[in-house]
Amino acid sequence: MTDGDVTDNNKKGNDTNKLQCRYCIVLMTILLMLAGGTLYYFSTNSRASEILLCILLSISVIALLLALTFAASIFKCLGMNSPKEALGLPKGSVRAIIALSLILIFMISSVFFFTQLSYPRLTNEIDFSQAEYDNLSKESIFYSYPHYVNATNETRYNVMLKKEPNKDSVDIAKQIITTISTLVVAVAGFYFGTKSVSIASEAATGKEIETGPDPLIRDIGPKEGKQDESIPNFTITGKNLEAIKEVRLDHIEKDYSMKFGAESIMLNPTKVIFTLKIPTDAPIDKYNVVVVNDEQVEDCFKAAFKVKNKED
Repeated sequence: MTDGDVTDNNKKGNDTNKLQCRYCIVLMTILLMLAGGTLYYFSTNSRASEILLCILLSISVIALLLALTFAASIFKCLGMNSPKEALGLPKGSVRAIIALSLILIFMISSVFFFTQLSYPRLTNEIDFSQAEYDNLSKESIFYSYPHYVNATNETRYNVMLKKEPNKDSVDIAKQIITTISTLVVAVAGFYFGTKSVSIASEAATGKEIETGPDPLIRDIGPKEGKQDESIPNFTITGKNLEAIKEVRLDHIEKDYSMKFGAESIMLNPTKVIFTLKIPTDAPIDKYNVVVVNDEQVEDCFKAAFKVKNKED
């Protein structure tokens, strides 16, 4: 396969990824519009308020999954995805989804129950005579207005009354909130506790803790520069470069290095980009390009970069 064929294949792959991102955005927009319309319908239909919570919870979890899918698609377009993990996101994403879903359910349920129990439940308008109206408790009246009966010239009242809250409903709401909050705490405690115990056990037994893949440099560009020169967008290409914390240019013979920290580096799994500033006193010769990740694992691209005289 020629270099031209590889370039064409990469271009086609990028075009496919961009097209998938567009489809994902359109699909998310349509689903969210449908979900919003459904939620608005049921929220304005008082007769359907008893199923509003189920719909609200379902829409919230679906929206969370759609947002994660969208994030995974963006990472894929940028070449930052992890194909071996769920949704192409970092390890532990599924557990994070479960935890976030439980937190969403807890928050929405709490607000929903509080709102439903805070506002009074009302009766339909009831017609009362003057005597009946006078005997009503003022605290039980939500609103009222008088009207006249022409035949008897009697003043009567249309009244909407407040219903007494159902104590059983209040107790059930409290139990549901308590159960969900306990579940959230239990899941969070189990996840973080298991993680901590696992790491501590591996350290105590001397077992090697699992680490990420080692970085690998395949090419750099440009391959030369002059003393006292600043090279913007100096690029190192390879794989497993997303955790690089330091880049060094080590002289092949002398004890001389140029170091660049994480604060000046832009990176993704396949590229490291930064501004290479060559000091005026940098020895004229070839340099090894070294990358170091957060686990202090190095990869060296030997004699890959050359420093030339600034007079040349």
